Amino acid sequence: MNLHFFSRVELLFWDFAIRVLSQSKFMRAFLRRVYQLANASEFTSLGILMGISGVVGLITGYMFYFLTTGMR
Repeated sequence: MNLHFFSRVELLFWDFAIRVLSQSKFMRAFLRRVYQLANASEFTSLGILMGISGVVGLITGYMFYFLTTGMR
């Protein structure tokens, strides 16, 4: 039952996405630029740095939580 629902949602999404990409010049230009940026080496190194800082922030948050609950 859920499989039928999810397949219908997926079909609706792709119908919408294809319609938007085929009719909107702005979206095509925007996605072309995002694709060019994603393939640039600067973007890759920036993504790696953002990922590292995110992991460090997550670990710091967990440590802060465990330290504060351990002090109670």
